[in-house]
Amino acid sequence: MVTNFQYIATCLAFSKGKPFRKSFYTNALYTVSVVALVVFSGVIVMVPLKPKGWLYWSFLNMLPIPAWYRFGYVCTGIALNTLMTFVVEYFIIATCV
Repeated sequence: MVTNFQYIATCLAFSKGKPFRKSFYTNALYTVSVVALVVFSGVIVMVPLKPKGWLYWSFLNMLPIPAWYRFGYVCTGIALNTLMTFVVEYFIIATCV
């Protein structure tokens, strides 16, 4: 569940614009696709569906998880991972390379 957000955060962190390119939000299709992926992944992670719902069992083959786990651990993992990705890219990699 966190992996989708890891991919999105990595794509955003590595698509720095200046000094060589424009910022990522100037590309409308890329911005729309990133927003759609974040919304779709957020719905999958955050919206509690019934255990017999089509989205969990048939399509994604996921088990329902309790709300305290979703909001306590999964959201914390997503936030920390995104923060660490941007910190490493903008401060550590940018100063070393």
